[in-house]
Amino acid sequence: MTDIDLLIAQKIMGWSVATFYGIPVLSKPDGITIGQWSPSTSISDAWDVVEHMRNSDARWDFNLCNATFDDGWVAVFRYREHTGRAATAPMAICLAALSTLEDHTAHP
Repeated sequence: MTDIDLLIAQKIMGWSVATFYGIPVLSKPDGITIGQWSPSTSISDAWDVVEHMRNSDARWDFNLCNATFDDGWVAVFRYREHTGRAATAPMAICLAALSTLEDHTAHP
């Protein structure tokens, strides 16, 4: 798990992070523990972030496209424009999600 993964888990998903024997362990609010989760590298885990944000109180719209002329992938959360650009789709999603932290209405 990278620092970005941990930040997404805490700030976007609302999960808590504990360390056991040097290994980060994530806990959802319902008590379910997650060992391996990496939205910055796994499209399946990144899609958890998209679904979480789309179902949040802010009800973010989401777009993802392959921008071959630029960085590779562009992810956009639309409530206000929050964009992430990266070489991979999962990282673009993470960067766009993290950019929403500037909007205090994003995560009540």
